Amino acid sequence: YVQTLASSLYNYLKQTIFHQQANHRQLSIQLELTETETCALEILQSHTSVSSIQAPTNTIDKKLNDIEQLE
Repeated sequence: YVQTLASSLYNYLKQTIFHQQANHRQLSIQLELTETETCALEILQSHTSVSSIQAPTNTIDKKLNDIEQLE
């Protein structure tokens, strides 16, 4: 039972992460900005969201690795 639960959770997380990566790719394609806008965006990101976006992804990766080791 635990193995079934772990593998379904693993598949769900894999799909979620893949979906997020696809969305991220679409966003990067849309973000063809002028040089000034790019500079402004980089300044904003360095102050705010970058670290908070990376942290959950790392946590999910660790959980996936743990689940893979269980299997």
